[in-house]
Amino acid sequence: MTVTEPLVSIVTPSFNQARFLPATLASIRAQDYPHIENIVVDGGSTDGSVDILRAAPGIRWVSERDHGQVDALNKGFAMATGEILAWLNSDDTISPHAVRIAVEALQRTGADMVYGDVRIIAQDGMHLRMFYGIPFDYRVLLYGIDYIGQQSVFFRRSLLEKAGPLRLEYDNGFDYELWLRMALHGRLEYVPELRGQIRVHPEAKSIALAQRTWADTDRIRLEYWRQGGLPRFISWRPFAKLVNWYYRLKRLRRIRRDSQTSRAPRLLVFGYLPPPIYGPAITYLALLRSSFPERFDVSFVDLTVVRDYRELEVFRWRKLVLLARQIAAEFYHLATQRFDFVFYPVSLNRNAFLKDTLFLAIARAFGVPTVLYGHGNGLPEFREKSPRWLQRLIDWALRGGTAATVPGKSLRSNFLGHLREDQVFAVPNGIEVPNVLPTVTKPPGRFTVLYLGNLVREKGVFVILDAISLVRARCPEAHFVFAGAWWSEKDGAEADLLIRERGLSSCVEFTGTVTDSRKWEIVAQSDVLVFPTYFRYETLGQVLLEAMGAGLPVITTRRAAIPEVVEEGINGLFVAEQDARDLAEKILTLAKDPGLRARMGEANRQKCANFYTVEHYGQRMATVFDELLSRRKRGGA
Repeated sequence: MTVTEPLVSIVTPSFNQARFLPATLASIRAQDYPHIENIVVDGGSTDGSVDILRAAPGIRWVSERDHGQVDALNKGFAMATGEILAWLNSDDTISPHAVRIAVEALQRTGADMVYGDVRIIAQDGMHLRMFYGIPFDYRVLLYGIDYIGQQSVFFRRSLLEKAGPLRLEYDNGFDYELWLRMALHGRLEYVPELRGQIRVHPEAKSIALAQRTWADTDRIRLEYWRQGGLPRFISWRPFAKLVNWYYRLKRLRRIRRDSQTSRAPRLLVFGYLPPPIYGPAITYLALLRSSFPERFDVSFVDLTVVRDYRELEVFRWRKLVLLARQIAAEFYHLATQRFDFVFYPVSLNRNAFLKDTLFLAIARAFGVPTVLYGHGNGLPEFREKSPRWLQRLIDWALRGGTAATVPGKSLRSNFLGHLREDQVFAVPNGIEVPNVLPTVTKPPGRFTVLYLGNLVREKGVFVILDAISLVRARCPEAHFVFAGAWWSEKDGAEADLLIRERGLSSCVEFTGTVTDSRKWEIVAQSDVLVFPTYFRYETLGQVLLEAMGAGLPVITTRRAAIPEVVEEGINGLFVAEQDARDLAEKILTLAKDPGLRARMGEANRQKCANFYTVEHYGQRMATVFDELLSRRKRGGA
């Protein structure tokens, strides 16, 4: 160890966080700084955490009963030998290079403590939003809001020795109190490129005990009030509330000013998240789980207004309330930050497109370039069938875009009537598949044909039902599983009647909506996926990627961009649209040839692993925005 590379001690307090602890430790091991001491102070966990600690390389740890998180941290800092200290809770992570960035910043600036920005993530790691710090301002910290994200903080041991240990009486607001106290004994420096991640989940202390945190904050603010220079009487309500909002607004103004020179490009992304579970929502989920939000500072606005996809085209007053909140969120983001781009999905029905126009108009009023996302197919036809006034709105919305992305090359035509070829990018989707599928027991001799997804007539559900008798006549061991919910109750009733009339009840199974482990159990029990879609809005067939990633051969149509994913005879078979006999023949082809099924399944598994993962998708999308940023710097469109 050299003088220029001091030892950094990171203390990790933990209690019954086995499901998150591995990711926390991995984020520390992944650092490119060579001299790190990771000390884990466990409070006597009983959930398997101790087994994780025993197996974890390169850490010091202790597991014994303590008096809570503050006690564990004080114990860990007493054990630490590093010149630079930090702590990382066992459900949080730090970004790559964070330790190196912190050490270099401490040495470059001579500061006693450095801090940066924090990404707020969901319990599954999905990006939710950014929480930005600002250059240190004691009054904003004291009277306004704690803008110092603990996951990004590193400080010198000498500062802790001057300020003293963490105080046990503030079990929830102890970090806030420590920053205020440290600021009286040393210099705090904001380093925007320094990043950490805080994980939001129901058991998180900041959520489960939020009321206590607020109470601690009020007590701490009152204790330190005079340190900020304001007279004591202003700490009385309602004066304190007015002071609080003034300094909160001061922070937001500083964030907007600093965003003009932000090192990381800033994107305001609009999209959909499940529920309901359907293609666009799964696509955005993949984007936010990839490294894309680490490459760019992403603020996300969820446009979802229903929890059941059958309500998508049904009027509900609740939708208007949610729409108002979404518009308010857009105004808030655009007013408090300067974004490089707005990324927005284009809809293909009148009411939804009018909503799109409103969001795009607001973004353009703020002077932010818009990048459009075509998650559906048939935009030219939608325009052609629209009245003249709506056509003019469509032309305005599309021609005003800086660029557009679509899931496949053949879908670029949706935008080429309004944008140049070099403005429309094909960005194939990515999917998440378990590394190991659930272990299941297949019924002996059964050949299982799977349809996975929402049960929509135009997705070919009734084509499959018409093919079943033809298949069973030559392959009586065939069993058909429909895993999904009916889009139309009328279609569901018709299908039920058809099955009873044809005597197919013993070989047809409807599971309803399936997610997570149950979905993958059904996939693991299946031999082939069928997707004979003729849906007018079809793009790529997200369900095809899921089945391929799980190693299933697929049977599908040549609709939209599907031929860019499926190769005839290599990883799947094609059928003519709405042709039950052709579908039956293709199912029988695979039923009779286990070797062909195995080869196709392995080809699919390799294809997805090499091109269609969530990370591949995030990298492809990042490449698009890197190109757009490069063009802007060169002065191009």
